Amino acid sequence: MKLIKKYKFLLVLIFSIFVSQNWINLFYISTRNPDFSKYYDYINYFMGLNVEIDYGQNSLYYLLVATFFRNKIDIVDFGNLDFVISFSVQDLNLILFLFSLFGFYNLLKELDFEENTIFISLTLFCFFPQTLFARAIMKPEIFVLALFPWVIIFFERYLKNGYINELYKTIPFLVLICNSKASAAGMALIYFFISYFGIIKKLKLKSFLFLSLSFLILLSLIQFENYKITNNLIYERVYDKEYDYKADKSIIYKIGLDSILKKPLWIDKTEIDNYNKNAQSMSNILILDTFGDYFDQFFGMDFFNSNRKDIFVNGDVERLNSNRQIGYNGPFSGYLVDQLDYVRKIVAVLISLVFFTSMIYFGVKNNNKRRFIYFPLISGLLIMYFNAIGFPRNNFDPYKGDTFKAFYLFFLLSITFLYLSSHFYKNITKFKLLLGALFIFTIFFIGGHPKENSQKISEGLIIRNEFSIFCEVNNILFFENELLAYSHKSGNISNLKSDCKTMSVSKERFFRSFLKVDIEDQYYKKCLKNGHINISYSNYQECRMFTINEIRRRTAMDVRLYPYLSIIVLGICLGLVIRDSSLNRKK
Repeated sequence: MKLIKKYKFLLVLIFSIFVSQNWINLFYISTRNPDFSKYYDYINYFMGLNVEIDYGQNSLYYLLVATFFRNKIDIVDFGNLDFVISFSVQDLNLILFLFSLFGFYNLLKELDFEENTIFISLTLFCFFPQTLFARAIMKPEIFVLALFPWVIIFFERYLKNGYINELYKTIPFLVLICNSKASAAGMALIYFFISYFGIIKKLKLKSFLFLSLSFLILLSLIQFENYKITNNLIYERVYDKEYDYKADKSIIYKIGLDSILKKPLWIDKTEIDNYNKNAQSMSNILILDTFGDYFDQFFGMDFFNSNRKDIFVNGDVERLNSNRQIGYNGPFSGYLVDQLDYVRKIVAVLISLVFFTSMIYFGVKNNNKRRFIYFPLISGLLIMYFNAIGFPRNNFDPYKGDTFKAFYLFFLLSITFLYLSSHFYKNITKFKLLLGALFIFTIFFIGGHPKENSQKISEGLIIRNEFSIFCEVNNILFFENELLAYSHKSGNISNLKSDCKTMSVSKERFFRSFLKVDIEDQYYKKCLKNGHINISYSNYQECRMFTINEIRRRTAMDVRLYPYLSIIVLGICLGLVIRDSSLNRKK
């Protein structure tokens, strides 16, 4: 009991990682993200297919995804393909997320926060909506998050001890960050420049030139290697006429609270008159999106969005009925009963306002810590703003405004979120812990919970659980827990159970014979050309099983070029982290 009491906040953090990962695994399918197909040819390439990649982003992250997927390729069939790919992406992202948590733990220790304070902040960070989103989808921002805190750690140590070696340690991490994605590179470089400009002023010219040359040479070599793989520069992408516009320069200071409160829901393009109410304000988008998924690409998709329970009912009803619905006829009952999704968005807006207001307040009050409070936001907004007004090229859709998605700068917002929460929990009280628990429950509410109690939902969770690395643990804690079943009635009337070893349930429910597919059907006909994969459609959803079968037929992977240099640099980063951790343990 003494050990449990001593490490209770660490145990809560571990449980939060577990719960949040299950929430992602069981309620979100990565392949259904609108941008997934754009990057799928990276996977095809590293599986050995001769395809063309349309983007210049760093290939290392996608190589790691392909490696995880290839290890599961034997269990893929026509019915479970999306689930196998999704869990491959999310398993990799979990490892990268854990690496980022370790980095932020060390960073907050470097900033003299107590361990329990750090554990509480990291627990809340597990449920930060943008972090959840990054862990769920196939995009390299999660890779950037894994590396980012280590650069800050080494800069902070240089400020303390003045050892030039600390600056050399930043180079491999910075190189991989800058090679991951053009927008991330710009944001990171601006952030480090304005946050640690004092370092440049203190450096001797010789040291500055040698550091700069080392960074630029290594970055150029990796960029060249990546170009040989993708045939694209880091900023190159497929032309999209919807984004061939420039935002008005006034977008940076426009804010419309009236539009935020009246139009917080994402409206499809079919209702074009209402579609762009918030698109002309950078502030509106950030307030709506940071905690509320304004563009409905996470909480507004898949199983997050389905089967949401009506929590409140009105009329002549009892206070709490047998379906655990609350009878309510008081103020705002019209919203609570009939427009609960609107309420979810407004709650998210309120949390965003608290977050950004706290950022301003503590930033002014603690000006010497501004590099952790509002410099991250400023750095991200500068890049997004210049991108929106047409630099280096047009990249703005006036009907969406999604150039200002909070996700694009989430690795920067993560610094602010963790610093503010750590500052808040410097003194741990029961009331503050209650607020932390309320925050987590509120995120679940924003994310579409509670759910209706039904056989369909229960079966879906049990089937998807068979693909999870936590399958057996989930069976013990959730799906076969008699105490839980007693307190919360299950919708699993047929008593279905996850088969973690042979995956028999998913095989039975999802099996679809690919041999029965009519390849002359127009939907599939485009996938093949002269009996081979048609590379013009190799990243299309309907063609994925054709590419999988092509990969299976090959005895060896014929990959033109691996990102060898990126792999070596990543190895150096891991080596530096391991060495740094061992030295810290000895102190």
